[in-house]
Amino acid sequence: MTNVVDPFLPPLPSEIDVTGELGLWLDNMSRVIEQLSTVANTAFRPVYKKTSETKNTDTTLAADGELKFRVAANDAFAVRALIVFDTTASADFKFGFRGPSSPSLVRLTSFVMDAGETALEVAKEENFSTTTTLASTGGDHGLIRTAGVIVNGSNAGEVSFQWAQGTSHANDTTVRLGSVIEYVPL
Repeated sequence: MTNVVDPFLPPLPSEIDVTGELGLWLDNMSRVIEQLSTVANTAFRPVYKKTSETKNTDTTLAADGELKFRVAANDAFAVRALIVFDTTASADFKFGFRGPSSPSLVRLTSFVMDAGETALEVAKEENFSTTTTLASTGGDHGLIRTAGVIVNGSNAGEVSFQWAQGTSHANDTTVRLGSVIEYVPL
């Protein structure tokens, strides 16, 4: 299988293999996202990570410094994200999405190629409270691809990608520049 390119996202770092199972997933995800964009009849609004961000000895889930966007009360959005990260077998990686309290609907599904792993993992977010911890068996690059829908409730606020080390360690855990979260009003 050849590498699959999502025309809406920046190219993946050359170290990340997008053939095989991951390539098939990216191809199918691109088709779903195209349909969501057509329904919304507008383009996704990207929020790019312009600098890499590093944490060490830190297991407290916190909002990324750049990967976030504001939402008004009762707004509805299609959302997608591509997160590229590095971690070690000692530090691991955990993540989740957070937003205003009492959302009407949160349906985000993340497909993860964990650092050092060869298989996909799936994480679901249904209420802005799920945290997924990836226990890496080897230090390497990781990739998270997320897509879904958010219907906000009566509270305005911010939707953000949050992350930290899974296990406190002096080794660096980094979310790389070029990662992106995109949204489109529905």
